[in-house]
Amino acid sequence: MTKITRAVFGFLVMFCIESLFAAEAVGGVIDLSGYDFDREQPVSLSGEWAMFPREFVSGGADAAGAGLEPVFQRLPGYWNDAGTMESRGWATYSLTLLLPEDAVRQGTPLAFRFSDSISACSYWIDGELVFSSGLPGMSRETEIPVFKPGVHFFTPKSARVRLDIQASNFHYRVGGVWLVPVIGSAGMVADEWNRSTQTVLFLFGALMIMMVYQIAVFSYRHKERSALWFGLICLTISMRILVTGNCLLQQWVPGLHWEIARRFEFLPMAAVPVFFTLFIDELFPSLLNARVKKAIAIAGAFFACVIAVLPVEYSSRYVIVFQAYIVLCMFPLLQALCLAAVRKKSGSGWIIIGFLALAATVVNDILFSRMIFGFAYLLSFGLFAFISTQIILLARNFTLGFNRSERFALELEATNKSFSRFVPKQFLELLKRERIVDVALGDQVERTLTVLFSDIRQFTTISERMTPGENFAFLNAYLERIGPKVRENGGFIDKYVGDAIMALFPDSLDSAVRAGIEIQRELGCFNEAQRGTGKPEIEIGIGIHQDLMALGTIGEEGRMDTTVIADAVNLASRLEALSKLYGPGIIMLESLLDRLSDRSAFGYRSMGSCRIRGKREAFTLVQIYDGLCPGRREKIAANLGDWNLAMAAFEDGRYDEAKALFGAIVDRDSDDLAATYFYIKSSEDVAELV
Repeated sequence: MTKITRAVFGFLVMFCIESLFAAEAVGGVIDLSGYDFDREQPVSLSGEWAMFPREFVSGGADAAGAGLEPVFQRLPGYWNDAGTMESRGWATYSLTLLLPEDAVRQGTPLAFRFSDSISACSYWIDGELVFSSGLPGMSRETEIPVFKPGVHFFTPKSARVRLDIQASNFHYRVGGVWLVPVIGSAGMVADEWNRSTQTVLFLFGALMIMMVYQIAVFSYRHKERSALWFGLICLTISMRILVTGNCLLQQWVPGLHWEIARRFEFLPMAAVPVFFTLFIDELFPSLLNARVKKAIAIAGAFFACVIAVLPVEYSSRYVIVFQAYIVLCMFPLLQALCLAAVRKKSGSGWIIIGFLALAATVVNDILFSRMIFGFAYLLSFGLFAFISTQIILLARNFTLGFNRSERFALELEATNKSFSRFVPKQFLELLKRERIVDVALGDQVERTLTVLFSDIRQFTTISERMTPGENFAFLNAYLERIGPKVRENGGFIDKYVGDAIMALFPDSLDSAVRAGIEIQRELGCFNEAQRGTGKPEIEIGIGIHQDLMALGTIGEEGRMDTTVIADAVNLASRLEALSKLYGPGIIMLESLLDRLSDRSAFGYRSMGSCRIRGKREAFTLVQIYDGLCPGRREKIAANLGDWNLAMAAFEDGRYDEAKALFGAIVDRDSDDLAATYFYIKSSEDVAELV
């Protein structure tokens, strides 16, 4: 026997066994003269009691005076089973107790624990009424049925004590005494009574807590119908617990009608198999035969109607049918659970253990109620065992669910990071959406944005010397350097178009200009790394423009993308293309300098007036050169005075003067593509359209 089994067995023995040292009544007398009440457990007064059918007597004198001869019946037992009387009737059971002389001499306080009989009874000690459960009568009209056990304390005045039980039954299918009184020391009987009451309260509390929890789970998540059925199982069995055993409900509600209490006792026999079937079917769908489920439900509903409608006197006659129904329902349920275990359904093993414990106690209660086997009603313990397995499963499922949700959270975080690579967080913020799932086709917003275009010069020629894999590796290495510079300055890359990028800056023009400068400086570091590995160096062009733009989603339900619709986007792209003529640097409109927080913080030079392809009017442009390598910046800054004079002459049409000035700059700085370009343009009559 395992430790757990021994612990459970000990628990049941402690709370349920009435006496470990039962004496036996013979011929209406039980000899307890050698019994030590101070040391030994309370004694169950079972055995042969003297019975006076259809007579109420309250002592030996009454019986002798009436000339009554008793018959002897074994208690606990039903008088109709013994053939003494029919189920309806009344009788007196008498037992003479021979107590120890020392107990009488020392005035040892003793106590009886009285149980209920069917369906009303009163207890008399030496002709004195000491306890009553209902009011026994000689007819249905005079009888008041009640099931109410109790305890009576007394001090024996004589070593010979007579105990009489006046019992009657006109409201139930059987009559008699199904639980005999127990006698013991006052302390032990009181302790046993308190212990049994505490056990009932503990089990009732456990059932109600589980019921409330399960119903709450269902109320918040209607898909969890198994929680509803299990909650109803707990509720119906808790009803039975309160009206059997110590009958606490009758003590709490003294005026509770006997018929209502008996319906509370019987209804679980009809309802629990149905709820249990639905519970198992929800946990393991398709394992129970549909016809079996239907048959269990129909039978349970029919029996529930019988119990609810018919008087208890008649419905109690079908208790054996209800009990057979319960036993028959166990087989398909156990079969379904075993099939679930074979198929390795999650939790099936624990449920089988709990179900077997519950089934064993159900069988015990059925046999005990029929006085065939058993020593107490154990259904509540069986259900508690089943609940314990459910708590274990609940803890297991909670842990698994927590681990699962933790894993899902990590996966979701990784997914969100992946999505943010395709749809930047700033884009969602501009659309005033918190999550990507909130973005719908056609969502758009109009606001002032700064757009930055960047493109690698002559990348086609470079890429032709590399394999496709080398091309992607090269581009990703380059983009990995410049992408962070965009984000660090409050922008985000909206589009990758081959080797070009389009970045948007919602905050200010300054952030876009700073990003462009840092990109060019990072390019210098990239080229230095390229030189170290013998790989080609690159140059990039950058164009920046700021204007009112429409940002949103475009496409169709099966595929959509983000986009920016505005003339400013095309203009920024054209400005970036001018770097082919003006050399590396940032090209933007001169008018935008006024939108900078401090234009003097940046190094720039005028590119004069230029007509952009697709535009009727001409634009005055500037080139910001702060991002170029230190040597280039110093040369441009050194020639800035001559540059301004040359550009003024060029704009005024004084081409000879402009040519001479630009030529001087080229002589000092042959790498200045812009100076070379304007030197050539000064030799022509009219500047061509770009």
